[in-house]
Amino acid sequence: LYPPLALPLAPKRTKLLSWLSHFKPDGLIVPNARPELEQILELNIPVIIHRNLKERIPGWPTILGDGEAIGKMGAEHFLNLGFHNFAYFGCEDSVPMQERAESFRKRIAKSGFEISLLLKPMPKSVAFWDKELITLTDWIKSLSTPVAIMTGTDILSVYVLMACRIAELLVPQQVAVLGVDNRQAICETQIPKLSSIALNHERAGFNAAELLDRLMNRRIQMAEQTSTIE
Repeated sequence: LYPPLALPLAPKRTKLLSWLSHFKPDGLIVPNARPELEQILELNIPVIIHRNLKERIPGWPTILGDGEAIGKMGAEHFLNLGFHNFAYFGCEDSVPMQERAESFRKRIAKSGFEISLLLKPMPKSVAFWDKELITLTDWIKSLSTPVAIMTGTDILSVYVLMACRIAELLVPQQVAVLGVDNRQAICETQIPKLSSIALNHERAGFNAAELLDRLMNRRIQMAEQTSTIE
């Protein structure tokens, strides 16, 4: 057992490095989007990387989602519902969302259909998406209906709902929406409620902690191992 340490979710770069210097942790689980990642990997302690945005870093234990399985699951869900028109909305600077999009496209293509694809930069603020909402609305209005839209994550599904209201398109009668993560605080509070692919983050976190424990106790060597979020 290890004593818990509290750390703010998104501290500034200098604050995080100062925290690490003060507490001297025996091991870390770190998202690969953090700008301090290079310095963290130089600390010579066991590290597991959460691949949440960028490409996987070779040679390091990693937590990552199964983009192939997620995209395929979304495609088969819509195909089983009898849709003939398909689209995907995600973020261009998120590798996991790109993987889901490609898997979604391949499975749809296997059934003889094409998809419309819209990838936008990762939102930095609500104001950013307020500006992009016009682009999203125009894109949705250009799609043949009824259309099935898969999004890279639940929050993007919310923006699709907003765009559909602006475009005066009915959900789910004219536009069916499917997100990823199944965040109850988001999906259950929308009108209509959102459908989403649930990922077992709890199991992936447990597996990552178990792997980190083995690394810290030198029962295994640091190597490219994977804990998959399914």
